[in-house]
Parts: sequence; structure tokens; C-alpha cells
Amino acid sequence: MKKSLFLLVALVMVTFGSNTHAAYVTTFEYTLKGTFSSAFLDNGNPLAPTSSGTVLTWGSPANPQNQRSSLVITNPAPNGLVDTYIGGGSVPNTYWADSINMTHNNFPIYAPALDNATLQVQVDLKPYDPSGTALPTQTFTFDIEFEETDNDGSDENDVFALLSNYPNFDFYYDVESGNFSPVPTPGYEDYFVNVFPSIGGVLAGLTNPYAGLAGVPVGTIGFTTPENQATTLGWSFTISTEPLINGVPEPSTAILLGASLLGIAGFGRKIRKS
Repeated sequence: MKKSLFLLVALVMVTFGSNTHAAYVTTFEYTLKGTFSSAFLDNGNPLAPTSSGTVLTWGSPANPQNQRSSLVITNPAPNGLVDTYIGGGSVPNTYWADSINMTHNNFPIYAPALDNATLQVQVDLKPYDPSGTALPTQTFTFDIEFEETDNDGSDENDVFALLSNYPNFDFYYDVESGNFSPVPTPGYEDYFVNVFPSIGGVLAGLTNPYAGLAGVPVGTIGFTTPENQATTLGWSFTISTEPLINGVPEPSTAILLGASLLGIAGFGRKIRKS
């Protein structure tokens, strides 16, 4: 009887053991780096970014402080750490890591103004616990439509409309072999990389007149920026083992866009009249 019971327990252990997944990487080291790779003014001339590609400044000042408008990318510190959330659906904010911030310093200007630009972002990941070989660099672009209003008192805010999806992707990794795969592979675990707007609370469905000014349908996700203020759109970064709800951690925290990263293109602008 004892022998039979021992064999039964052993069989159960083998059965359950054969169905368990390989261990997950519990912590990743990451670096996110965003730069403006190109930009043009509305007169057709190129606009060179400064500060190692993270700042665009434009316009002739129309204020006593002699301030020009600008877009500024703030990158997180390199080699940050992010813990893997085992699960999906809704990732607690204790698993959120710093990502890229974009700030619009909005001041009254005269022409020329920014017409279009492209922001390129690189994502580098390396298993930290347990340690492993770095994954191939992922590069994304994110499209934004921009409109600078006339600032005549009727439509004072400038407008950003977000046209691209979230820069989210997944990959497959095997802890035991230390091998990475971009496609499903037997024995490899699936990891979901999620980048989503989380700071500032400025995103919403655009209504008229702002949707019309930006030339996008009403309800397009975007935000407006008041004159003589700095408005920041901040992003957070998570890794989970299952997809998130609608691609974001909390439906009330951020608004869905979808899957592929930051590159700003097509900023249609209307200039302040003198």
C-alpha cells in the first residue's frame, strides 16, 4: 500500500512538472533613447535638432521675454531596471518604469514654424535576473499631427493629434539557453513590452474646433497645449507575461493607441498673425 501511494505521488509530481513553464526573467535592464532624426519648417527649410538630437526650437519670438517655441525629449537614465509582471490585463503601477517624456514649450511666435519632424526611439533590453544576452535593439517611430493656432483668442491652444499606435511589441526568450526569438518557439516564454502615456493627464479625444484645426476626425486621441505654458506628455514602460487590457495598464489611466513607437511626422502648423 505504501509503495503504491509513493508511486502515485511520484506520478502526480511528474505529471505536474511536465506541464510547468520554464522560469521567467524577473527583472530586465533597459535603455530607451529618443532623438529627432529630421525636421522641416513650414517654409521648406530643414530644422536641425540640438542637444544631441533631443530639442527642436522654432519661430520668431512674439513676446517681451524673447521666447521661442520648442519640443523637448527627456530620455530616462540608461540601464534602468524594470520588474516583469507575471500576468497581464492590468499591470499595477509598482511595475511601471520611467520612459520618454515630450514637453511642448508653447510661446507666441511669428513664422517660420515647425511643419514636420520625425522622432526615432530605440529600445534595448537585457535579462538582468537571471542575467542573459542582450536582445536585438528595437527601433520605432510615432506619428503626431501638430497645429499651431492663430492665438487670436478664439482657439488659443495649439493641438497635437496622435496618429500612430503605442510602441508595444512582444518577444520570446528561453532562460535556460539564453536564446531570444521574435516568433513563437517551443519552450520559450512570451514577454510583452508596453509603452504608454501615463503622466500629465492631457490625453483625450479631440473635439472641434481642435480636431478640425489639426485636420483629423473628431475623437482622435490627442491633447492641446495652452499658450505661455510648458505641457508634458509623459510615458511609462512595463514588461508583462500576458497582454494588457487594450494595450494599456489601466483603462482609466491612459487611452488606447496600439503597437509601434515614437516618430513625429506631419506637424501641420498655422502661424500667429502679426
